[in-house]
Amino acid sequence: MRALILAACFWLAVAPLHAGELEDRKAISDQIAADLERSDFAAIEKRYAQALAGETRLASGIFVANRIARTLLSGVWKAAPTGVKLAHGQDELWNPVEEKLQRWAAQFPRSALPAIALSNAYTAHGWAYRGNGMADTVAKEDWVKLEHYLGKAQEALVSRREAGEKDPNWWREMIEMARVRGWPGEQFNAVSVKAMDAFPGHYDIYFEIGLALLPKWGGSMEQVAAFMDDAVRRTRQTEGESLYGRIYWSLTGNMTEREKRHPLLPWSKVRAGLNDVVQRYPDSWNMNSFARMACEAGDKPTAFSLLARIEGSVVEPAWHSRAQLQRCRNWAAE
Repeated sequence: MRALILAACFWLAVAPLHAGELEDRKAISDQIAADLERSDFAAIEKRYAQALAGETRLASGIFVANRIARTLLSGVWKAAPTGVKLAHGQDELWNPVEEKLQRWAAQFPRSALPAIALSNAYTAHGWAYRGNGMADTVAKEDWVKLEHYLGKAQEALVSRREAGEKDPNWWREMIEMARVRGWPGEQFNAVSVKAMDAFPGHYDIYFEIGLALLPKWGGSMEQVAAFMDDAVRRTRQTEGESLYGRIYWSLTGNMTEREKRHPLLPWSKVRAGLNDVVQRYPDSWNMNSFARMACEAGDKPTAFSLLARIEGSVVEPAWHSRAQLQRCRNWAAE
C-alpha cells in the first residue's frame, strides 16, 4: 500500500514536489517529526519495524527503513531558530535532544533505532565544539570534547550490538563511526565486510563505505573504483549494474570535479549503472537526477533522451538550480 512506502528528508519539505518519491519522503518526514515531538516512541518503533520486516521501498528503489533512519539522523535535528545565538558547543540545543533519546532507549531496550539516533546526536554535539574550521584553528580543548562525544556515540551503538547486527542502519552507522574516528584499515575493512555480508542489498551501507574511501577521508580514487567494482560483483544477481550508478550518485556531493571525472570511474560504467536504476525504478526523481549527471558528464545523447522523457515531470530538487536545468536543455538541443 502507498502508506507503507512513505519516507522523508526535511530539506525537501519546502520544495515543489512532483507526485512520487518526494511526496513520499515528505509524508514520512512529517509523521516521524510529529511522533518525536510528542515522544511517541512506540509509533516510530512500529513504523520502523514494519519497514524493516517488509523491506518496502520508495518509488526510487531506496528502502523505507533507510529513509526513516535518515529522517531521524538529519531532518529532526533542526538548526537553532534564526537570530538565536547558541553558546560554543551548543549544549543548550543538544542536551535536551540527548535526554529525549535516552528516554526512548530506556523504553525500548532491545531496539537499535534509538541507539542509532543517540549516536548521531552525540556526534553532532561533538562537532559543535570542533566547528567547521581548518584543523589548525581548532583549540586543544575542543578536540578533547569532540573525542569525548565520539566515544559516547560509539558506546551507544555498541551497547545495542545484539539488536544492531540485525539492522542495516546500525551497520551503516558503525561504518560512519569507523570513518570519523579514523579506525585502522584492517578494522574498517572488517566492519565493512560484515555489514555487506549481513545486508548485501542495502544501499546505504555501500554509500557510507564509498564515502570513507574518498581522498578527503584518507582513501584514494583507486580504492573507490575497486570498491565500486566489488559492490557490483556482490549484487549483480539482484541489482544488475545499478549499484555502480547508485554509489557514484551518492558520492558526487563529496567529490571534486576532477574526482568525478577520474579515469578509473568511466562515465560509460556510471551510465550503465544509472540506466539500470531507471529501468528498475522509472521514477521521475531517478530520471531527473540521471539527466543532470549526463549533462555534467557532457553526454549529450543521453541527456537529450532523458530530458525528453521527463518533459512535464521535472523534479526541481534533483537539479542544483533552475538555471542548471535550463542550461542543460539548451545544450542538449543544440
